[in-house]
Amino acid sequence: MQKTILILGDSTSASLGMNQHTHHMILANKNIWPLNTIILNCSMPGMTSADCNAFYKKLSIEKKKSIQAIFIYLGNCDTIAVEYPKKRYTTYKHFKYNLFNKLNKIDKKKLKNSLLLFEWNKNIDLTREIPETSEDFEYNIRNIISKANYYNSKVILVNTKANKNFLPGLAKGNFLFYKYFGIKDKLASKIIIDDPRFISALQYHENEEYHKALKQYKIILEDPIEVKMGQSYPLMVLNNYAVCLADLGKFEEAKELLNLYLTEKFSRKEIGYYNQAMIEKEENNIKKSLENLEYSYESDTYMYRIRKPYQDVLSKIINEEKVLSIDLEKYIKDFHFQDHCHLLPSGQILLSKVIQNTYAKIGIKGNEKAKIVNDLYNPDLGNGNISRFEKYFKVNSSINVQRLNKQFQRYFNNFQGQSLEEYELNQLNISNSIQDAYFYFLKHPLFNNKEDFNEINFIKSDIGRFPENFHYRFLASYIKEIEISHTNLIQSYNEGQFLIHCAADFKKIHLEQTGLNDLTCVVIENFSKSRLEIILESINQKLIAHLACGNTFYNRIKTTIFWYFRESLRFGFHSRHSMNYDRVLLENIAESLLIVEYFNKKNNYAIDSKISFLKDNLFQVIKIHEKYSKSINLIDKNNSLLIQYDNDLSKIYNQLSKLCTY
Repeated sequence: MQKTILILGDSTSASLGMNQHTHHMILANKNIWPLNTIILNCSMPGMTSADCNAFYKKLSIEKKKSIQAIFIYLGNCDTIAVEYPKKRYTTYKHFKYNLFNKLNKIDKKKLKNSLLLFEWNKNIDLTREIPETSEDFEYNIRNIISKANYYNSKVILVNTKANKNFLPGLAKGNFLFYKYFGIKDKLASKIIIDDPRFISALQYHENEEYHKALKQYKIILEDPIEVKMGQSYPLMVLNNYAVCLADLGKFEEAKELLNLYLTEKFSRKEIGYYNQAMIEKEENNIKKSLENLEYSYESDTYMYRIRKPYQDVLSKIINEEKVLSIDLEKYIKDFHFQDHCHLLPSGQILLSKVIQNTYAKIGIKGNEKAKIVNDLYNPDLGNGNISRFEKYFKVNSSINVQRLNKQFQRYFNNFQGQSLEEYELNQLNISNSIQDAYFYFLKHPLFNNKEDFNEINFIKSDIGRFPENFHYRFLASYIKEIEISHTNLIQSYNEGQFLIHCAADFKKIHLEQTGLNDLTCVVIENFSKSRLEIILESINQKLIAHLACGNTFYNRIKTTIFWYFRESLRFGFHSRHSMNYDRVLLENIAESLLIVEYFNKKNNYAIDSKISFLKDNLFQVIKIHEKYSKSINLIDKNNSLLIQYDNDLSKIYNQLSKLCTY
């Protein structure tokens, strides 16, 4: 008889990606389960208690009867402000949404606040957004438990914890433009803003020309042109002015300005208190620093981190309901986090052991492995949207395969190295997504021009929201061939660092994202020597450009919200030290080198020295990144480490720039 464990959670419980480090992925691979155990997981980023309540209500009565235990790990997404709170998912709502879906009356809600990458949004109004209330959070959790009790399912409830040391407010508004004391990010060259004075001020600030930065910030504050820039603009500049003073060591002046900033109605309180905390820490006022950090954390409704009112609700439910509990405060420490709320592999292993013991207490134990079945919808399920993951995120194009390939052919026939204008695409009846996907394909060193795509039949997932799916199915085909004929070659890339994933892993993540069981493989072709040399040149250029940026620790932290979801679909939803650098690029380079090396050996092209040179340098670069990424953090002072980090990267940069003959 099949036994089911239901997981209700957000990204902290998601079972996606190639690296199986999250707690239930670890446990599923252990021989600790009864025969025929299924772990049914609906968890995904953005899921709230209302979404999980909706999912549980959606399950059939037969499915509910088969559930032995329900594991609930929620709270981080209920506490972030949104424009359309889901509130309580009641039985009335459930029937209403079912009816509306049958009548096709439910639409995805349109948001007024847009989160723009590197671009100032003058129309942001964060007063439109509020978090789910702790009362609604409690209702939804209790509702799940009540139904679980009715069907005799045991409940394991996690009292959630998040990382208080992470930067606040990184998921809403124009946060990228705010300076955080001690955070030496360099983004001035990337930002887009209508006031050129600000770009100048930020460049001075980032280059540690603090007096020039102060002068420029002051000019803006005297004439902030609010009508043009929006009501939050002068407040952001005031915050940056205060941080600049602190960077000069003028701590009392900085704190006075931040106190003034915090009294303003539209100020970002979580950022103001954070800067106060970091200044107090710099002055060695540890008690005041911790107090302000707590204020920052508890006022932060703009990042996915559970706050005290919601933790208190969980404690209350644990005390009053017949549930088993896991209190993360007892087991998880600050060093178990790398990002805002996800655990590092060490924390995941620790948590998995606690979960295993908890299952054993209710008699769920055995000698078999379990199977994980992901049943994924979307983070708007509590508002009645029942779209599956791939439809909600538009993973697959709506263009049929035949038309898709004809459009690519027309595009390549007309593409002459410069992107086509929108009117040209319209005249040629080519979707914008074709061009967008093509330029994304070129991010991988294996692809450098339109001729590289001559033998490829495109499918719907190639031009959806995640065009890296094209890379995955391409790599699955070629790596499979290498696995069969040259296993030792792959092992040479995975001895010090795991750089090459197996073909089955690429197929797995393609299926997870697209829902396409019939994965059309890429036709295997033999690579010419000239193409291999072009790929090696591309690898060299991309590696040099990567090294020219130096360490990206603070930039990566500051931009977490923009890259986390996509990268986690590849790596898995857990913290990892490699978040501090562009790991995706370096793995793409390794994959390219592997394929070049394979065809070089297969055809005796005699370009071994070029391959070895780049391979050795790649390994050195990754070794440097890994060394420092495990040492630097947001708690300790990192200045000397970051200088050493940059110096080590510069040495490799100089080697590649001077010695490479491409």
